[in-house]
Amino acid sequence: MKHPQITIAELIFVVLVAAVGLAAIRSGSAAWAGAMLSITFFAMICSLLGIAMGRGRRRVYWSGFAFLGWSYLFLMYVPWLHGNIGRFLLAPNLFAHLEEVLHSDPQAGSGLKSLPLGILGATATGGGFGGNAGVGGVEDFSDFVRIGMAMEALLWAFLGGWAACYFASGRDQASTPQVAPPAGRPEAGGQTRGDATMPGGGDPSA
Repeated sequence: MKHPQITIAELIFVVLVAAVGLAAIRSGSAAWAGAMLSITFFAMICSLLGIAMGRGRRRVYWSGFAFLGWSYLFLMYVPWLHGNIGRFLLAPNLFAHLEEVLHSDPQAGSGLKSLPLGILGATATGGGFGGNAGVGGVEDFSDFVRIGMAMEALLWAFLGGWAACYFASGRDQASTPQVAPPAGRPEAGGQTRGDATMPGGGDPSA
């Protein structure tokens, strides 16, 4: 198996998800949050079909896609995993802060007007990058944070598929035996194995 390369179909998928994600970030509404989660779960379920029905590189890719994608969803939506690991990941904290920066009230005197001030304010109020985001359960997240969680899940899944193909290509190369040259292959000087022909086509008995 050759080293993995990003195909045109994968690039189209990434661009499409990025476009939908940017539109969802700009809106931050419940409808866009639902759309992003629907796309995420649709891709995760399709990955199971890819494992069951795929062959070769496609099956390897979907295996990595499903492994990391579903792992992220478990970390975020299983209560015990979310409380101990999931709430410390990137999306619950970063997008909670971005929501304050992008959707803050411009007339509020203490509103976040710049990224450095927002970081300092979040650190002062919550002891972390995202403030108090993620302290409760996953049901306490806003629609904006749910959009970020869906985007991060797809990012994990895409990187998982690429990493699976990369590791599989290295394993196949290591297990491929070295093929010996044919016994009758001509050697330097015009001689062949098992043949007494002299260089230049002369007769050795002459």
